[in-house]
Amino acid sequence: MIFRVMNTEQRLTDLETALAEYIRYNTQAQQRFEAESKQFRERMLAFKETLERDTQAFKAAIERDTQAFKEEIRRDTHALKEEMRAFKDELRRDTEAFKTAIERDTQAFKDELRRDTEAFKTAIERDTQAFKEEIRRDTEAFKTAIERDTQAFKEEIRRDTEAFKAAMQALTERLENDLKESKRQMENELKDSKRQWNKQWGELSNKLGTIVEDIIFPASRPVIESVFGVKVQQIAMRVFCQQGNLRAEFDVVAVSEHQVFLIEVKSTPRFDYLTDFVDNRIPVFRQLFPEYASLDLVPIFASLSIPDDIVKAATNRRVFAMAYREWEYMDILNAKELLPNL
Repeated sequence: MIFRVMNTEQRLTDLETALAEYIRYNTQAQQRFEAESKQFRERMLAFKETLERDTQAFKAAIERDTQAFKEEIRRDTHALKEEMRAFKDELRRDTEAFKTAIERDTQAFKDELRRDTEAFKTAIERDTQAFKEEIRRDTEAFKTAIERDTQAFKEEIRRDTEAFKAAMQALTERLENDLKESKRQMENELKDSKRQWNKQWGELSNKLGTIVEDIIFPASRPVIESVFGVKVQQIAMRVFCQQGNLRAEFDVVAVSEHQVFLIEVKSTPRFDYLTDFVDNRIPVFRQLFPEYASLDLVPIFASLSIPDDIVKAATNRRVFAMAYREWEYMDILNAKELLPNL
């Protein structure tokens, strides 16, 4: 009795150590992923802030240069107006003086002077008109040059902006792809670790003889409810019953509204175990539990891993096979073949 208790305590200690190592590994992996995600978010935030500052500075420089250019045009236009006004004032004063001198001379001189004045006025108007036309042409040429240079400057700015956006888009896509690849690699590592731990857990449970308590029984309820779409009302492990000379113990029994699930667990599945389950164990269960006679009996042959040939044999005898899929999760391996026949 003391040896049995010591073995049980040792098994519990081994299981606790394995579980603690599994939890520690998962915690470290999660912390590493969270740290890398936090660093990436911080880098992207700093990059975004730098981009916003550079964009604001660029806009401010453009507005400042444009304002300076407008101010220079305004000053040049104002100076030209002032020069024309001074020219007109000077011309008006010279004409008044010329008229005063003409009035002091004789009528003939006045007539001659009038003719000369008329000729002079004609020449002045002609020259003034030519000057105005030249000014207009120069102004139009200046405006055209300004518009052309402005358009070229805008086009250059647009090309530079598009090139910058394209570079930023490429950088963002590369960073996103790197993050997705890192996440995928980490998920694959976690999946491989989970598969390895499940396999090691199963091997350890087999060695300790506790496969029912450690693996099959905890998974029975979620697998039944998920695959068969029922609500498990009762479930028990190592169910023992005796009636007269007939007695037996059953690994797992689960009851729903219309079905009773009888699960036979084997650490090493073999054909003779399957045959004994169908030919002997199921009839004995029917005899020992007449209270379940009105329910449909669903037989399940369970282990950590079941070879394909045994799964096929179970399907032929309408027995469900329950085991790990690729050491990732417990499932009914032949559900697709048998569920339509229920």
